[in-house]
Amino acid sequence: MGFHGPFYTWERGDLKQRLDRCVCNEEWLAEYPTSGVFHLPKLESDHCPVLLTSGGENGSRVSRPFRYLTSWAEHPDFHRLVTEVWREERNVFDNVIEFQTKGAEWNKEVYGHIGRQKTLLLARIRGIELARGKRDSEFLIDLEKELKLDLAKVLKDEESLWRQKSRNSWILDGDRNTRFFHASTIVRR
Repeated sequence: MGFHGPFYTWERGDLKQRLDRCVCNEEWLAEYPTSGVFHLPKLESDHCPVLLTSGGENGSRVSRPFRYLTSWAEHPDFHRLVTEVWREERNVFDNVIEFQTKGAEWNKEVYGHIGRQKTLLLARIRGIELARGKRDSEFLIDLEKELKLDLAKVLKDEESLWRQKSRNSWILDGDRNTRFFHASTIVRR
């Protein structure tokens, strides 16, 4: 099927090989003509994850309501935003509305979209892996380490986001006696 991304899918020390592949038959390719295979960046393993996409259609964009993210509190600029927006002379409702407006702007301009940050960092790491497949250098190795540290922080923020979303589901759906909620409780413990 071919692939997009680094040529080598496995690396240990100075050894590099393309071990992992995707294959399909003509019927499958006729059914999914826009499919693709992507070699994703290696993060903790010595193998690249391989992603097979069927090439389905993208969903339409819908305006989402404002959501406070718990990971914002760890950002060094967040406290300044809150003190600038919150005014004693206004009532709580007006302060909340002002915070929602300014918070949404701050999220776009300063904090950034976690998914986009993750995509950008993964793309840069993928580019470094491609370059290292052709020629290794200390600069590329150091840059890759730095980007992986940045990615670890973004992944931590993403985990916080998903944890927050899962708890919101629990609040909305109640404590039903389902496998999902039992699994959620076990994961939290």
